[in-house]
Amino acid sequence: MRSSAAIIQPARYLILVVLFLLTIPLLKAAERSQAPDTFARPVGLKGLPRQVGEWSGKDGELDQMSLDLLKPDDYLWRMYQDPRGVPLDFLVVYGHLKQTFHSPGFCLPGGGWQISAKSETPVNSDGLPMQMNVFDISREYQGQTLKQVVLYCFMQGDHATPSIYAHNWNLLKARVQRKRATGALVRVIVPVVTTEEAAVAEAKYFIIRIYPDLRKRIG
Repeated sequence: MRSSAAIIQPARYLILVVLFLLTIPLLKAAERSQAPDTFARPVGLKGLPRQVGEWSGKDGELDQMSLDLLKPDDYLWRMYQDPRGVPLDFLVVYGHLKQTFHSPGFCLPGGGWQISAKSETPVNSDGLPMQMNVFDISREYQGQTLKQVVLYCFMQGDHATPSIYAHNWNLLKARVQRKRATGALVRVIVPVVTTEEAAVAEAKYFIIRIYPDLRKRIG
């Protein structure tokens, strides 16, 4: 006789398959309910404050290959610096296409960075509780080991999630409901000067300070 556990396991897979099949009509309905370029417009991300607390920022530009790959409606890549000269890398990629959003975990290794630890941390700003991914990353450079922390999440309207899958689901629901089906990847990178915990605290403090202005544009 088969055990109850052996019976339950295939049942779980069957439920997942059924749920996946049920999303197909929703995807088709979403495509019919909203033209792809309905919200394809910049939202003024470069107008975000260049002075955030003690940090002063200078804009950078994504390379053409990244722009062709992501096809964002708007983006901001800005390098901030505090009075000590410690940098803070701030990136927001905004758009309505599924291809616009990806996990930094895919591109960081391509830049020579190794992800040594992954976790999540809560951030609460402007009334929106955000759960953000945290990566501890490192690489060898001129005989030294450089360490940084990466915090990122995906935002859509009043939703914020560390999961790319949950983010895509939020975008799908917005399309079906004929709401603003746009979102953003928000990422902060801070070098580890003392400890990883201190670097994470710096990144969280920055996000809390800048998020109210960011939410006005992407919310």
